[in-house]
Amino acid sequence: MILIIFTVWIFNGELADYVDADFPSTLPYLGVIGEKPINLSFRTRLMSDSLFSFRFNPLLDYAVNRNILVRISPFLNLGQDPAYPLPEWKGGIKGDFEEAGIVFRFRPLTILLGRIRRRWGVTENSLILSGWNYPFDSFGFRLEKRPLLFSYFHGRLERLTGDTTLIPLYGDTIISRYLVGHRLEFRLSSKINLGFTETCLYATPSGIDISYLNPLLLYYEVQWNKPAWEGEKVDDNIVWSFDFRINLKPNFYGEIMLDDYQYEPPPDSEPNEIGFTLGIEYPFPNFTLFAEYTRLNNFCYNTERPYLRYAYLGQPLGYYHGPDVDDLRFGGRYRQQPLIFELTLIRHRKGVGKFSDPWPEGQFPRPDFLTGVVEKDYGIDVSVKALFKRLFFRVSGGIHKIESYHNKADDDRTLPVFGLDLLLFFPDLPLHRDEPDRGDRIRF
Repeated sequence: MILIIFTVWIFNGELADYVDADFPSTLPYLGVIGEKPINLSFRTRLMSDSLFSFRFNPLLDYAVNRNILVRISPFLNLGQDPAYPLPEWKGGIKGDFEEAGIVFRFRPLTILLGRIRRRWGVTENSLILSGWNYPFDSFGFRLEKRPLLFSYFHGRLERLTGDTTLIPLYGDTIISRYLVGHRLEFRLSSKINLGFTETCLYATPSGIDISYLNPLLLYYEVQWNKPAWEGEKVDDNIVWSFDFRINLKPNFYGEIMLDDYQYEPPPDSEPNEIGFTLGIEYPFPNFTLFAEYTRLNNFCYNTERPYLRYAYLGQPLGYYHGPDVDDLRFGGRYRQQPLIFELTLIRHRKGVGKFSDPWPEGQFPRPDFLTGVVEKDYGIDVSVKALFKRLFFRVSGGIHKIESYHNKADDDRTLPVFGLDLLLFFPDLPLHRDEPDRGDRIRF
């Protein structure tokens, strides 16, 4: 398989701040200063293993004023793209709005309405809410009063019908899946951040559960006490995450995710469904060394009731590789204006476990980490970035040696990868003439 990615973004470079967050090529992540840039993107993807995808995705950020920002991002896709499992219109064309939302910023409160990408945590690849998945419709807010930052959202995922095996509980009823979350972050100083995040995925045949509209409740407590309120056991999918970042040279950061922790040894030997990330960065003048390790046990994001799995449209809401995995990345980044050179060495191991696996009947299998035939990926990636007054570009490439490709024994492959990103800056679009407030950034 050869993966070739070509991307072009066009926007007002004086009014936008490009955030290079290592999201997949189909999921750009931009932070915008409160003015009126236009963002147009065009990207193609070609895979030699019978997958072909052509994609057109304009992005409009329109700041009505310094307090209101509108984002609209429709797309058309021709061909096969597993990141967007949508029905075809005609001729293999798919389309939707990747993002469409409004942000109201009134310090210290920010209100977000619509389909907006969310990523919470201190790591680039969050284990609880990573932003890699397809965005979903939601409403929420962020309240920032240093040293505290509190965030909340409530969103709707898919609607499911009872004629599938996912919903044996409700028969032929249509049920809706919802995701709700809140996060409390302590910024103890400019160098120390501590955070706690709780999310809950629940499903009902009768609309929103009003208990989860209260942003101040602990949702584990809501679920625990529901039998006393409603007379039946409720098993909503609660996920917790604790994270930290300490910037003291070297810089340390980490996250531990608790999907299900066994306080006492269970009779069916169900394992702890947990994951963690640990990372370190050591900055020098013009140069930074970094290393990061991530591990998730099998059955993370999975649950006994399939319609409560921690996923949306076939993609995990947390870590993009799913469960039964560990990843080790280390390398260096060299800056010499206007160029940035980066080299990353990768070791990726993935067991056969998936979040969509059937829930075991009887005893859980052992081991609970790197199960079955393990895929092993050893790779090296190199990239060069440059930012000029009117132009940003990034050229990346690499080669990966994969053993047991897709967990198939004796299927070993060597895969080259190449990518190109190009951003063209317009110095003055005729949308608005006011000067932007550089101190008040609206970020999605």
